[in-house]
Amino acid sequence: MTNQFNQLIVYLMAIQNYAKDIHYSVYGANFYGQHLFVDRIFKPLNDYIDSLKENCLLFEQIEPLSGKEYLAQASVAIPEKTKDSNKNWDNMRELHIQTLIFIEKMLDLSPGEANLIGNIAETLNNNLGLLNLQCDRITN
Repeated sequence: MTNQFNQLIVYLMAIQNYAKDIHYSVYGANFYGQHLFVDRIFKPLNDYIDSLKENCLLFEQIEPLSGKEYLAQASVAIPEKTKDSNKNWDNMRELHIQTLIFIEKMLDLSPGEANLIGNIAETLNNNLGLLNLQCDRITN
């Protein structure tokens, strides 16, 4: 059974990997802005994953999963990239929502863990707000 911190890492890795899928497939008039936006989504996740492993797993003497195990689980959550840019942005939005719902259900956090999880949630919420605008702009 995967504990809640490992599961959150899996969600973050799914967002990270899907962000890179979009990063390398955006095109058209809005290419540059979309390219930079996906970088904004991607970049903080490595630090959050590292902090989760060091501060929430190793501190509690829980061994993190192997990279292979994390990637195997994350691959199930990563949507298929399509040629439909609207669908890709909708998928990214849905990944953020799923992760935030998971975070809302996390239990028994120490104050330090709650602070870290709160920072992750704040970043995802900020991205979600921008994703909502991105999805609205694409569909209108």
